[in-house]
Amino acid sequence: MDSTLLDEVDVESQRVSEEGTNVLGKDIRFTTGAEGGVEGVVKTFAGVSSRNEMSSQYNVRGGNFDENLVYINDFEVFRPFLARAGQQEGMSIIHPHLVSSINFSAGGFSALEGDKLSSVLDVKYEYTRDPKLKDLIVETSLTGVSWASKNHTKGWTIASGLR
Repeated sequence: MDSTLLDEVDVESQRVSEEGTNVLGKDIRFTTGAEGGVEGVVKTFAGVSSRNEMSSQYNVRGGNFDENLVYINDFEVFRPFLARAGQQEGMSIIHPHLVSSINFSAGGFSALEGDKLSSVLDVKYEYTRDPKLKDLIVETSLTGVSWASKNHTKGWTIASGLR
């Protein structure tokens, strides 16, 4: 039996690491479902489930709903699903009409994201710098009334919402 000596091979690769799923705010506003909103979109991702479609709570890969880390504009939200016993469960802390984008990662996120086990939801609210743009959204449904406003005047950007 003869042996063959192979030449040395160098393998090089460059790949941008995409951590999570990105969704734009305009796509969130036009989703269907009883609840809608950011959590309604998140529940459609792989590995995410919910026991009640009218609730904003979700769990990832069999974990508990309090194992999900939520950031809004780079601030961690402590206990974003505070509703208990079916009271105000459908109302999310995230106002869907003010969202610019979300990034959701169901595992495989870095240690910089925090100490939760199941997922990271990073929400960015949009801010306008155009003084001519004034945006007002009023929405009514069976679950309530929603109002959102965005305005930029004299160097101040105001994004407000009421439900």
